Amino acid sequence: MIAFLLASCVRSPDTSTTPTSEDGDGDGYGPTDNDCDDADPSRHPGAEEVVGDAVDQDCDGSDQPTVSLVQAARWRMVGDAEFDRFGTAVACTASSVGSLGSVVAIGADQSGASLLESSSKGYAVLVEGSMPASDAQLTTSEVAWRVDGSQKLDELGFRVAFPGDLDGDGDGELVVTANTAYRPDPHTGAAFVFDPVAGEHLVPEQASVWVAGTWLQNASGTLPVGDLDEDGVAELLVAESGNQDWETPGRIFVHRGTDLRKKTTADDAWLTIDAIEPHSATGRYLGMGDLTGDGEPDLVLGEYDAEPDGQLAVLPGPASTWRADEGWVLRGSGNDQNFGRAISVADLDGDGLDDLVVGAHGSSSIGERRGSAYVFLGPITEALDSSQAAIHLHGETDFAWMGARTVTGDFDGDGATDLVVAAPSDWYFSYQRPGLLYLFLGPLTPGELRAEDAAVIWRGAEGGEQLGWALAACDLDGDGDDELVIGAPGTAMGEELRGRVYVVDGGPR
Repeated sequence: MIAFLLASCVRSPDTSTTPTSEDGDGDGYGPTDNDCDDADPSRHPGAEEVVGDAVDQDCDGSDQPTVSLVQAARWRMVGDAEFDRFGTAVACTASSVGSLGSVVAIGADQSGASLLESSSKGYAVLVEGSMPASDAQLTTSEVAWRVDGSQKLDELGFRVAFPGDLDGDGDGELVVTANTAYRPDPHTGAAFVFDPVAGEHLVPEQASVWVAGTWLQNASGTLPVGDLDEDGVAELLVAESGNQDWETPGRIFVHRGTDLRKKTTADDAWLTIDAIEPHSATGRYLGMGDLTGDGEPDLVLGEYDAEPDGQLAVLPGPASTWRADEGWVLRGSGNDQNFGRAISVADLDGDGLDDLVVGAHGSSSIGERRGSAYVFLGPITEALDSSQAAIHLHGETDFAWMGARTVTGDFDGDGATDLVVAAPSDWYFSYQRPGLLYLFLGPLTPGELRAEDAAVIWRGAEGGEQLGWALAACDLDGDGDDELVIGAPGTAMGEELRGRVYVVDGGPR
């Protein structure tokens, strides 16, 4: 809700090659042109990168060759207006949803906000997976379905997800959360379930199911969990974030699909799971998989703001026994701020066991806020800290925010699981950078991952873009390899926080 206010302090202009009066070193670029060192004429956005010399000549945040997403993306789409934060959340599915086939879901939770008014109604859209490739900059006029927040401070589109078939009709549903919706009380938040029909333009009140949060709790997190009770219908997980200022506890609610009704509350939940740290931002970042190796689904519950460096818990399955006090807590170790801000679960080393990826984008372990990502190999059956991770990766430059988001998938079609890690850059201190995404091809081996190990490093289109603030992966076109969906809710087309989303085709790398 306050993102647009922060933007007023840090303006992120479009990348321009026009010399400015602020050019201090005579290279034709000034700080507002994304010149990362205006006292060194050999460093500017038009410079040729010298690979491996530990100097970022072209000011993109990396000492390695990078690929522009403007050229690499199958398509890219911008939000409606400044401050929308289009791309703050993304999801995709290869399965049918409502009357649609494979789709990409995009959230824009700050729509209606401005420097003078905090409206933030938000919206969410669906784009068909069959969207043709385009070199043009697309707009939301191309979407197949849309829902707009109907009240101020809804922040609709804070999260989007495809939970599966919740009503047993054979088609999947869409979940869109509204972070601070006043429904019925202040800051309760809500999760809305839709059966999308192509061409619809709805408001939240038209949802088939409305899961209301608790007073001052911000029901904002969700995670596809599948059919946990094996009755043939998927379950719906909704997370309520705690709040340290209000001293409200965070909780996770799992609702049986068969129990969902038009207005569903916490009292209707099949399972209720309390936070580890009562007042942390529980459930904004979640994961699920078989991390213990016993064949049961384990829930990963992130609490990135827990003191001192962030933490998460692995809650062993079966789901009916998920309890925070019966799991294993993993913590950051020394300067790993925001440990648990990104969570992914997949078999990354090819041994048949799920592994856990944890991002700590505020980590200063090797440089100020460079960020880190850690891979813990399964099985996980004890408490650990980040120093015990089998694989670790750190940002290349200060304020890179490596590990802000992660996603896994088979992006080259070879059958092994690959890893994408985002470094969107801390826009308070390095807003001139567009952000970077690193693709590491699986299977991974223990040790340190370096930038030079990446098969591809993608860069965004303009400074302040916040590239990779949301990520998703699925096979949209049915060719056997996964597409990568990238949310960049920052600067787009020179407008602050307008937001942009890219889709990159899978295939050989």
